[in-house]
Amino acid sequence: MTDDAATGLNALVVGSEVQRLRWQIEGLTDLAASFHAYKSCIWALVALAQNSSRLPPSRESLPKYDWPILVYTKMSLQNKVAIVTGGARGIGAAVVRALTAEGARVAFTYVTPSSKDIAESLVDEIKKKGGDALAIQRDMADLAAPEAIIRATTEGFHVDKIHILINNAALGYNAPLGEITVEEYERLMAVNVRAVIFMTQAALPHIGRGGRIVNLSSVSARGGYATQTVYAASKAAVEGFTRVWAKELGQEYGITVNAVNPGPVDTDMYRAAGPVHLARMEEENRKVPAAARCGTPNDIADIITFLCEERSRWVTGEVLCANGGMRFT
Repeated sequence: MTDDAATGLNALVVGSEVQRLRWQIEGLTDLAASFHAYKSCIWALVALAQNSSRLPPSRESLPKYDWPILVYTKMSLQNKVAIVTGGARGIGAAVVRALTAEGARVAFTYVTPSSKDIAESLVDEIKKKGGDALAIQRDMADLAAPEAIIRATTEGFHVDKIHILINNAALGYNAPLGEITVEEYERLMAVNVRAVIFMTQAALPHIGRGGRIVNLSSVSARGGYATQTVYAASKAAVEGFTRVWAKELGQEYGITVNAVNPGPVDTDMYRAAGPVHLARMEEENRKVPAAARCGTPNDIADIITFLCEERSRWVTGEVLCANGGMRFT
């Protein structure tokens, strides 16, 4: 290997061109240029391997740049079609970002007109990064919502098949037992339980073998927190039919069904829980083994994304407790 080649390789590894390449690849701003630069990296490394006696200076002796990992990894969900209910904010929005980053085309729902700008902004953000997303305004309490969401997804993406369903949309409700009303009970159960059942039912004819269903539970399903009678019951129900569906849909349909049970996560719903519940959770957060904090939406989205990938094929009927060790089971 010539001195000029070694010098060129050093420049390739630590120079501004590689830093620019890194930004391009992360943002998918210029796929062709990124591929060309990657090819150049590979050829340079081949040349180095052919004459290893003329190694360039060690990493430690080079200037302190972000060290690029020159390894091609295929997007794990390339061209998969996913639906995320309640995807404009919080955990749902983080899941939408995570799935599209892995190549999935994601339709997500939002409810209120006040969320429209947020939802459209999320779609724009994803499309600028080279992804594909679709925002659908539907109230999950509406019995017609599941079929409408499926139709909007298949028509919007011009597909018949859906590969991934994330049942994330949910309402929160805290009240002492003596103050629970029938109206609030029915409102919460309509979204947290009934909608999950019938959304999954509507999606089932479109989900083929290798499909993934992930339901969102909560630490409240097992925590026994005062004032959460209705909410805890709704999330315990989600865990129950997750296990039922894993058996019912497994061999016959080739679908895995899992649930993720987050602890406190810093979202709008978490902060709207009221001062009493919030103070109790903040006290619990200080004792979390993994770190003295509540979770972030990205903490949960990464776990959900794994459950959507092919490498999670041997995981089904599980409820993954994503709470930093706040609750072990």
